Amino acid sequence: MRSNNIKFVYSYMRQYVGVWIAGILLTILASFIQIKYSWLIQQLIDDALLPKKFELLLRLCIQFFALVIICSLLSFIKEWCFNYVSQKTIIKMRTDLFLHLIKLPYSFFVKNDEGEIINKIINDVKNTQDAFSDYIISLLTSIITSAFIVIWLFIVNWKLTILFLAIVPIFCLVTNKIWKIINKLGHKNSELTGELTGFLQEVISSVIIIKMSGGTYFINKLKEICELLAENVIKLRMSSAFNNSLWESILTPYQAIYYLIGGYWYIKYGTPSIGTMLVFVNLVGILIPNTLTILDSISGMANGVASLERIRELLNCKEEESGELQLDLQDDITIKFDNVGFKFDDSNFEIKNFNLILKQGDFLTIVGQTGSGKSTILKLLVRLYDVDKGEITINGINIKNYRLADLRKHFGFLQQDMYIVKGSIKDNILLEDNSITDEQIKNAICMAKLDDFINHNLQGIFTVIGERGKTLSGGEKQRLSLARMLAGGLNKIVIMDEPTSALDIETEREILKEIAPMLKQRIAIAIDHRLATLNMATKIIVMKKGMIIEEGTYEELMKKGGEFHELVNTKYTKGIQ
Repeated sequence: MRSNNIKFVYSYMRQYVGVWIAGILLTILASFIQIKYSWLIQQLIDDALLPKKFELLLRLCIQFFALVIICSLLSFIKEWCFNYVSQKTIIKMRTDLFLHLIKLPYSFFVKNDEGEIINKIINDVKNTQDAFSDYIISLLTSIITSAFIVIWLFIVNWKLTILFLAIVPIFCLVTNKIWKIINKLGHKNSELTGELTGFLQEVISSVIIIKMSGGTYFINKLKEICELLAENVIKLRMSSAFNNSLWESILTPYQAIYYLIGGYWYIKYGTPSIGTMLVFVNLVGILIPNTLTILDSISGMANGVASLERIRELLNCKEEESGELQLDLQDDITIKFDNVGFKFDDSNFEIKNFNLILKQGDFLTIVGQTGSGKSTILKLLVRLYDVDKGEITINGINIKNYRLADLRKHFGFLQQDMYIVKGSIKDNILLEDNSITDEQIKNAICMAKLDDFINHNLQGIFTVIGERGKTLSGGEKQRLSLARMLAGGLNKIVIMDEPTSALDIETEREILKEIAPMLKQRIAIAIDHRLATLNMATKIIVMKKGMIIEEGTYEELMKKGGEFHELVNTKYTKGIQ
């Protein structure tokens, strides 16, 4: 593991290092007691059983029983120490990862696949957790235990120890190549698991399309991924099984050789004793699995370190730049787009020479064909993207100079794609502000024309809706989203992206009539293809290819007979958003 990775992990576990050291000390003590078992076994055979000394046998058995209890207790406490530290570390790491993720630029989520991001949060964090909990515990325990065993073996009989350790180089050579294969297959397994996770997420979010189309494409794709994963898993497990079987096939006949040589020495020279030979066999029986565990743990740690480096790569992604000024919108508001320009990295589309001034009380409606740049303008205003040229100011100050969180809290959003959480209607309304009272919720529900739906459910605002609002119709989702925005009394700047597209015409008119008075002391910006907000608009702009081609009131634009006149007369039957 590289030093910077060690420093990174240590920065998370630093406050728990005392507990971790306690776990190490308990591991050393438990390993020492485990060696003491073997010492007692030798005494039981050589000093008690063979000479037929029952009192000594009884005393040694009591000692043996006491050591077993003590060792079990120490091992339990040791496991708690290590797991406590690892879980606390992982909780902090996962929290930091999430907090960092939500601070990344919007462009990051546009450029990166959702499945890949989720795979890093779930699988990579899990692999890191396994590496710094299960594998590191196994590695440390096995190394300490193996070291004690080897030292004890040399102290008791160095000749037999050399005889046993002669097999270790053979073991290392044989298993080294196999473990490289296993490690490679393990990485492949992680990649395929991540691909399957991303695919399943895509399937669940597209369930309606799958049902309507029969899902042939998705079924075939699932079979393809699962077959590749199954093939890789089989190779991985068979490689591990082959490695274990190969070692057993080497160790078993080697034991016969050991007994032959050790027995010859005992018959001819009277040493080593029978107890010593049996203890050697017992300890080597412990040493070999420990050696296997060390190799397995190193492989698992390597996989965990690879995941850790992917997590660090994500944590190193540059967060959104935030200003330092506080935005106070208690007084009048003026928003100015001054010669704004913006271009996507991987597209020819760009916003060019965009100039616009909005003041408190203005209601701006943006119209234009699909891809004209309407939604991009709104994203620039809330700094999901930053302008490449010119500037956007609020009350004369560039929005880049305001603190991001402070800037965005002054915006109220009503979007075409409503975000609905799994919970009650009240949970969804309180999503952005837990201080909202039940009276405010009731008024918001009434204004959003959601009261009929509430009254038809026995649990009222505590009615639980499905994940992503699956139990709601499109219109109910939109009214719920509107109620969420209205409950807090509206923000100073209201952005509506096709706010009533899922509602019937009559409900749409009633809702807009209700909220119209609330918008007079604010700046409202709407993208609307159903003409509903045009009568409320104090200003309308028509966009085409990233530029404003027409600007004015409804009457002024209709008199011009230009692009806006054509859009209204065709009622946007040409695919306008």
